[in-house]
Amino acid sequence: MKIQQLLDCITAYYLESGDFNGIPCYEIPHFKKEDLISLIEEDLVRVLSEDDDINIHINRLNLFATKDKQIQTIQKSCSYVIYPTTKHLESVNTGEAKPFTAMLAQGIEQFRILYFAVDVLELYTNDPRYAIWDSGYRGNIYVQADDVENMDDLHSEYIKDFGIAYPKKPPHDRDRAIGVFLRDLSKLNYEAQCKWRGFLLRNQDEFLVNSGFIKNLLYGDWNTGYWIFDALLDEIKLINSMCSSIGIPNLFRKEYSRDEHELLGYRIILIPSLKNYYEFVSALEKIVVNNLNHDAFQHNISGIKAIERKKPDGTLKGSIEMLEDWFSLNYFSTRPENFEKFKKHISGTFRLVRKIRQTPAHELYSNKHDKQLYRKQNELIQEVYFTLRDLRMMFSTHPYARTVLIPEELQHHDYLCLY
Repeated sequence: MKIQQLLDCITAYYLESGDFNGIPCYEIPHFKKEDLISLIEEDLVRVLSEDDDINIHINRLNLFATKDKQIQTIQKSCSYVIYPTTKHLESVNTGEAKPFTAMLAQGIEQFRILYFAVDVLELYTNDPRYAIWDSGYRGNIYVQADDVENMDDLHSEYIKDFGIAYPKKPPHDRDRAIGVFLRDLSKLNYEAQCKWRGFLLRNQDEFLVNSGFIKNLLYGDWNTGYWIFDALLDEIKLINSMCSSIGIPNLFRKEYSRDEHELLGYRIILIPSLKNYYEFVSALEKIVVNNLNHDAFQHNISGIKAIERKKPDGTLKGSIEMLEDWFSLNYFSTRPENFEKFKKHISGTFRLVRKIRQTPAHELYSNKHDKQLYRKQNELIQEVYFTLRDLRMMFSTHPYARTVLIPEELQHHDYLCLY
């Protein structure tokens, strides 16, 4: 086999393999190692061995060694895979029309992360045939189960994994983007690839995908960060456990899980619209404020006095007012100055959530796109979380509540993740 034939063989295998695979050296008949070394020196091909990557049959991350080490691999190894270089493929007319598949045909690494404007998700959020799931750092787009059989090729779009990305330079909450592996994008049909191409950010270097996305999907590692949205729900469960240990009804009527359909709004805002922000606040009010249990304040037990729900004028107290009165009687009876802090911090936060929630409930508002909502959501979720944490710490001072174990991640702020 002559040197040009060797180059043509390597190139054809890469473009026709169906998955842009490199060709194993043992599948090339009767080639000269000297010719292959010459092609490496001319930067026309490159080789990948198991010393370089765990999966040598696709170019995952451009983990090619230096030319000298590649040549050493050829001279000493009987197992390696050969790829055409990007330089060589630029001179080849692949005839590939799909934009992201064409990038692979040009030799771009398959696990390159491309960044898109978050607005691309509106293609799916506004289409009832699709659902978007996310866990704070990664998610996917999929066809609703009832619609799978009815979807034609044009609309059967599926993004296996996307990552939430943030600006590299602080403040990190001034913008967001969506990061997707080139490999996953290349699996979309032509029409879908063209749609996504329209949302591709011009400056790909401005954003960085969440570290948990990288840990999980590139390195097969656990994401050990503790997302603040999960931590908030766990604080509610802890408070209820302490109530049970003390011997009073649970402070919160229901313990929620983010997997439940009713909490779809309880997530980071991907598209910064007022509608999405108010949907989040509505879910937050349901979880925290409307979830307060009046019965928790109306039981006399050892060391705890109940309060009446009725006011002197016969009207009923609200749940936040009952919470204030109960702690004033049972926790702050000798420290009135701390009760004022309680009203300002804890019940003040609950009232703030309710106040924000009242805007869409009682007023007409104009939906708008505003990136400042990213910061507003971050500030609100942090304020509510630390309010619940302080409330849990107050319950934990009761002698009967001290038997409830506090998870390590809830004892240290370092575990909490916003980004």
